[in-house]
Amino acid sequence: MKTILIFCLIVGVFPLLASVSGHGIGSETLPPQMIGNYNSTIFLKSSPNTADENIKEKQISLTIYDVETDEHLHNMKIDFTVSKYGEILFSNDFRIDEGTFSIIFSPVEELTIDETLDKLFDTMTKFGVNQIIVNENTFSEGGLYDFDIIVKPVDSFEDDLQDPVHFKGSLSIPKKFNFEVESDYKISITTFYDIIDSFAFSSDSMKFSMPFVWSDENISQVSVIHEEIHIPKSMSSWITNDYDLKINDIFAADSLITVDDYSIDSERIIHVIIPQRFLPEFKNDLEQMTFEILPNLSTNLPLVSLTTNGEYNVNLSWKPNNLIWGTPIIFEIKIEDTFVPYKIVKQIPFHVSLIQNSKILFEKTIVGVKNIESEVNAFQFIFDESHEGSVKIVIENIASNKFAQTEFVFVVNAPILKFPITIPSQRTDGQEGNYDVALTWIPVDLPPDEESEFIFTIYEKNSKIPVYDAYYEFVLIKDGGGIFRNSGIAPAGGYFEDFVFTEEHAGTVLVKLDKINNSEEYAEISVNVVPEFGLMSILILGSGFVIVLVKPLMIKSRLFLK
Repeated sequence: MKTILIFCLIVGVFPLLASVSGHGIGSETLPPQMIGNYNSTIFLKSSPNTADENIKEKQISLTIYDVETDEHLHNMKIDFTVSKYGEILFSNDFRIDEGTFSIIFSPVEELTIDETLDKLFDTMTKFGVNQIIVNENTFSEGGLYDFDIIVKPVDSFEDDLQDPVHFKGSLSIPKKFNFEVESDYKISITTFYDIIDSFAFSSDSMKFSMPFVWSDENISQVSVIHEEIHIPKSMSSWITNDYDLKINDIFAADSLITVDDYSIDSERIIHVIIPQRFLPEFKNDLEQMTFEILPNLSTNLPLVSLTTNGEYNVNLSWKPNNLIWGTPIIFEIKIEDTFVPYKIVKQIPFHVSLIQNSKILFEKTIVGVKNIESEVNAFQFIFDESHEGSVKIVIENIASNKFAQTEFVFVVNAPILKFPITIPSQRTDGQEGNYDVALTWIPVDLPPDEESEFIFTIYEKNSKIPVYDAYYEFVLIKDGGGIFRNSGIAPAGGYFEDFVFTEEHAGTVLVKLDKINNSEEYAEISVNVVPEFGLMSILILGSGFVIVLVKPLMIKSRLFLK
């Protein structure tokens, strides 16, 4: 599944959500009923429909109108009750003269029972005919609220003319929940349905739940469920290119989970959006809806996005598929026209940049080609250890149009080492040599001020047999200069070298086995000396190579390079 949210979806989905009405949304149009001679309904709405903690007031608006003519019904008396989980939070009656009415609930520090229920007109201020302010904390908790509205047409506020008509509805008040994970990261969940009542987190799973009634009647009234999860982009273990979603322990369709990397620079937003038609798939006997989000480390390439102006479709892929630091990565960018009947191959310039934490790692203007299948729009970059984590690639100014741009976020991972590492030898002319060197080092993170041991075995490439009594020169190189050299004989093809790195050696160090078996061939690999704490989780696996250690058979001569 591709979870890079295309820009047009960002600007398209959320206005749609804002305008949707249904049970448990920020607005609801209640099923119509006859009020006198009119087939009428009530449109119920809460605003603002946001979880902004700085906005304290909530406005509940209702409109009574004829569904056939859209005309408002006048001179209505309503009994208006708000409850949550069966507990009545607010109840009073009002006169609606023009068919519309709104109540602004303004929180107060302390409430008494008298202020809350018994003396409405002592605790509210009238604003014109159709709006009042009530000093109530009714909606402070957020979540799903039930509304009972009894409508009576009247000539006067006191006199009832007909039997009352009873409407029932529900509105969700968005609520943001904050959770601290892994000691120094904060994850927030904004629920647009009901409150989050449980949360569990690990490096490979996030699980939370909320109340939900799985009756057919309730499902039929819910138009959409929307949960919004905010994750710091610095939390690299969770900034993957794909996520899997489970609802009530059932894997959900890929389309129900999308990612927004555009709205907030420092955060990734994961949207779980479940339209009504999907809800029956997850029905169970518990009055709960449980969500589980799992980072998916596999990446389906290419990633696809539209430019902000919708003019171009941009595909991004890279080789090798596993994006790790220390390895040359070739990025391939494919640009196509979107809304033209005939796609003409044409040369176009565009600018590409790699950005991490607002720092530009790489940028280049490429003169590429659009509407072509061959991989011509490519560039190479090698990430280093400091780049581990999420990186943003920005593709902009396509065809010199500043509005034609898009971006993707991907994750640079640490290499997973499998010991021993087989390094083919090379000749000084660059050709492949006649030997393989199997190399392991302990400890794997190579910290300073501790003894590190490099264990190696020299094999004849074709026969895979260890080369007995093989001469070698073991060399450590930092920033082009040698920091250690020792020559010796590997009695059974295998031997070891010890060295204590210092803080000055932190970073990349080249390990080189030179003059293999008295030839001009060598094998080399870059390793990282990691200060204080290791940055890699390394899986050490065995292989078909046998490392032979014969420490007592010789005396090593050591030469330290200054």
